[in-house]
Amino acid sequence: MRNKLRSPLILGLAINALMFSGLAQAVIRVSSLDLKLSNIGVGIETGKNKRIYVPLGTGFSTNKPFDTVITYKRDTAYTVGFGGVKVKNGGKYQFNAIKYGSSSIPISFYNNASGKLEDTYTLVFTNLPVIQLTSAAAIPDTPKVQGSFRLMSGEFKQDTGVLNMGIEQIGQVAQLYPKQTYGIGLGTSSTQWQAGKKVKLLDLSEKDSWSLNASYRDTSFGRNRISNDIFLNIHPKNKGLAKGQSASKGRLAEVLLNGSYAGVYLLEEPVDQALLDLKPVTVPLTNGKEDWKKVDFKNPQNGSVLYKANFGDTVFFNTTAAQLATNFSQAYPAPANAARTEPLKSLVDFVAKSSDDAFVEGIGTRVDLDSVADWWILVCATQSTDNFNKNFGLAKNAGGKFFIVPSDHEASFGLAWDGSADPATPFFDASGNNLIKRLTQFGEIGFNSILKDRWLALRENGQVFDKTKVLARFNGYASKLAIGGAKGRNLKIWPKSVVPPALANPKAGTTAYIDTFLTARLAAMDTYINSLPE
Repeated sequence: MRNKLRSPLILGLAINALMFSGLAQAVIRVSSLDLKLSNIGVGIETGKNKRIYVPLGTGFSTNKPFDTVITYKRDTAYTVGFGGVKVKNGGKYQFNAIKYGSSSIPISFYNNASGKLEDTYTLVFTNLPVIQLTSAAAIPDTPKVQGSFRLMSGEFKQDTGVLNMGIEQIGQVAQLYPKQTYGIGLGTSSTQWQAGKKVKLLDLSEKDSWSLNASYRDTSFGRNRISNDIFLNIHPKNKGLAKGQSASKGRLAEVLLNGSYAGVYLLEEPVDQALLDLKPVTVPLTNGKEDWKKVDFKNPQNGSVLYKANFGDTVFFNTTAAQLATNFSQAYPAPANAARTEPLKSLVDFVAKSSDDAFVEGIGTRVDLDSVADWWILVCATQSTDNFNKNFGLAKNAGGKFFIVPSDHEASFGLAWDGSADPATPFFDASGNNLIKRLTQFGEIGFNSILKDRWLALRENGQVFDKTKVLARFNGYASKLAIGGAKGRNLKIWPKSVVPPALANPKAGTTAYIDTFLTARLAAMDTYINSLPE
């Protein structure tokens, strides 16, 4: 019996015909069975490895029995079996000894009509969530192409079921590498992607937009997440935004794309208006549609904005309109709806053109100094030199002050932007960021005092920037990757060096390297902070 493919979206989930005892076997679309163990679906790899990924719950660090209920579609032509034991739909089965990383147990599929074995896969028991993706076409830089998304997690007891999805490549340097980083939009249409399906994934936010970070350069998979986690720790809330987050959250996951194992990814919340809890820009309605042209954007205080610092070796200097557009891109409101350069230009002009007296007197009314201080501590302590002048968010709520949001911190903790080693240095040059340059130039502003007090509090008595505490964060990621075998599976398909300059120093992903880096960098940070004028 041969089942025909009904849609290009499930092309990657079809299983090639197999040979048993020299006889051709039927094509079985395992995805059509919607196989679940204890109400949680599984990921299906249909290539030469033929593996089914089972996301286990908590408590399987060592071998122990795993009792589960096996369910699959009632109208299927097949029965599932383990070790020659057939299990009917809804039947219970006990695996005698299972732990994270177990990957030798076969799962068989028997034809109900003939009773014969038709297909066999290998079960992989992972400690990480599993994400199954399909795409209707090759995934471009932009725009998103239609596809489907499903997340399954035993730890968080979540199975989203198959959701409509739009997917595209994202990132600048990230697109140079063979393992791509993706932007995901959960949508409401199965034929043409449309945003609007907000889903709470794992213990993260309820959103319709997500990022899947390949972390190709950083083999620790921890740098970007740890930087954001630290910022959430030291700056949990932005002033006036009670419901918003100060940075994104994320989780490790194993991803399958079009039936092939794609490796370990970081599922992350993108920094957007909803994450920060910025007040939506109010617009009048014309014929039931938003008419952005009628909004008074001439007043810099009107409405919320979010920009991302993208390019350039210098920011907050006197720049032309073209240079400003190069340094920053508008993330909210969508520039197609309303180009909002006035708030940004107003801030940049003040930083670049105001007299020393005017700057000292007025910068605190325009910028949240606490937010900027915590961000500057983060990028300096982690040696994120690629973030001094770019790779950060700049946001302002309606009527409020500008604050900074960390972004793209993979090049940190001794890793350079190109994946090479970047050993700890005493480099703290703010000459390319005129905002930081002027804030640290004048002690009377109070910014340096904030830096000194904050750094002292974050360093003493085993607080956030205690070396042992930071290393524990990295060891936590290393343990999650190792305990279930995900790191090894990822390395088999994404080796340590593929194309220059990728992963010029893979040792930068080890805790030994990070330990050495932190010893030198934190000491240098102590000296730098103490040297700032009062």
